[in-house]
Amino acid sequence: MASQLKRVTADTDVTTVGSFLKSVILDTDGTNAATVVIKDGTAAGGTAIASLRAPGAGPSVVWRAGDKQGVYVASGIGLDLTGTGAAVAVEFEQAE
Repeated sequence: MASQLKRVTADTDVTTVGSFLKSVILDTDGTNAATVVIKDGTAAGGTAIASLRAPGAGPSVVWRAGDKQGVYVASGIGLDLTGTGAAVAVEFEQAE
């Protein structure tokens, strides 16, 4: 299966099935700081596995998996996003 890229601007469940997380890009509006908590499971109740923080006036923050296949998350990928004007792009591949 091919990788998928999803861009969101609010808390969301990117996918609710086992997947490989490949990369995350956190953007700000250029003024306000932003934070994203990446969860194994749902945005509302999953287990936090990583977080990124971008300063308001700074560049985007990028995370890439060290393994080209990605990091396996068994229960899907949930995002908890905070910050005015924040956006996050997630590259993932659903497990077969």
